[in-house]
Amino acid sequence: MWRSFARLLTQFDRDKLEPAIALRNAVGVFVPLAIGVAVGMPLGGIAVASGALQVSYSDGHDPYSQRGVRMLMATLLCALAVVVGGLVGRIPALAVLAVMPWGFAAGLAVVLGSDAESLGVISLVTLIIFAAQALTVERALNAGLLALLGGLVQTAFSIALWPLARHEPERRALATLYSELSQSALAALKSREAPPSAIEVTRAQEVLGRLGRDHGERRNGSGHCSTRPSAFDSACSPLDAFVIASHVRASRRVTSRSSATSFSTARICST
Repeated sequence: MWRSFARLLTQFDRDKLEPAIALRNAVGVFVPLAIGVAVGMPLGGIAVASGALQVSYSDGHDPYSQRGVRMLMATLLCALAVVVGGLVGRIPALAVLAVMPWGFAAGLAVVLGSDAESLGVISLVTLIIFAAQALTVERALNAGLLALLGGLVQTAFSIALWPLARHEPERRALATLYSELSQSALAALKSREAPPSAIEVTRAQEVLGRLGRDHGERRNGSGHCSTRPSAFDSACSPLDAFVIASHVRASRRVTSRSSATSFSTARICST
């Protein structure tokens, strides 16, 4: 028991490392802090950098539209949390009354999905941090605006390549999916484990579903919806690819069994 617990504490998952995201988030925090120090306003730079830091937790490799909306929501929630925390920080009882419903709402946000859960936790942490500071109304509003600016800067860094590589996240999701399918088609299927590549299939469906909602339909001159041609129209759906891979794996297993049966029959006849 203790060995498994120690192994859990000391294991290192390299797949969770995201150097590109870490680099741009570090730049998004460093730039406003350096500018604030350079112009003689270090406290303002810290406020902007803190907003960028909180919003950086909402960054990811998902499609730019989905990522941008999520980071903008995080920016607004964190700026609101800064203002509310700074205003209620002067009265401890009022700070407790503000944190309790915010934390309750953040807990209920789990039912809305992982994105909502992340936004609730980040905004709650920001509220608690600034509730420990007693700010005047003017300073609380200024801190909220500076945090809003930092979140917008971090969002701009995250989606800066949108015009140059518009569908790169979708291509990356498809490449990961078909790579996993090629490996699962050669692997043995275990009944007690989850279906192979299930996570990648779900991920690709979410990414391409978002792409379809953003670009798949448009209104023509008569007011009817028409489907816009897409670079992914010629590719089979992730679910079809998963079914094909499962069929290939089952066919390979049946073929191997048939070959073994034929070999055994030939040996019996020869004797």
